[in-house]
Amino acid sequence: MSKPIVLITSASGRLGKELIALLARDKNFVIRACCFSSNKESALLALGADEVVAFDLNDAGTWKAALEGVSTVYYSSLNVTVLRNNFFMNYLLKTDCESIETEGWFSNPLGSARNSFVATRDIAEAAARILAEGADKHADKFYDLNGPEPQTMDEIAGDLSKAMGKSIQYRAQSMESFENDFGSTRAEFFEYLSNGRRFENQLVP
Repeated sequence: MSKPIVLITSASGRLGKELIALLARDKNFVIRACCFSSNKESALLALGADEVVAFDLNDAGTWKAALEGVSTVYYSSLNVTVLRNNFFMNYLLKTDCESIETEGWFSNPLGSARNSFVATRDIAEAAARILAEGADKHADKFYDLNGPEPQTMDEIAGDLSKAMGKSIQYRAQSMESFENDFGSTRAEFFEYLSNGRRFENQLVP
């Protein structure tokens, strides 16, 4: 099995050089170092880089060769905006639509935990505004995106009852039972949610 390729931008800088030296000891990666001037190539190879390529964010002609086959990028020069989104409201009840409609109940392992679910449309709207307004306003900012108020599952059942004009119940479920029904990946999402953790998306304006 081939080793993963790690692209290190700003490779000739202080952090970049230290990282190359450490990864070279690990020997589990192909280290592709980026530099702006060819006279630094021999020094980067001596540190342990396997490959040295020219890479300039302002020159699209350098991107393809630098990124070819890369699995991971280390960078220290890009402007980043992070959207720290709470759990997507859209996914909360997507597997319960039939039981809600035909039997009047839904189930998950969240119990009495309160969460302020956020709609994906609202996240997309925030992302669109950030990209439109650009890096001058939003570079290196971190935004927590939540719904208007935290709610328990029983409170959500109450809102559904009003919206649908019939009684909807919430039935608490054990995490073990939930994992048996939906698998470990979805169970891990709900564990994150019940522990109050957030998922992060990154935008590069």
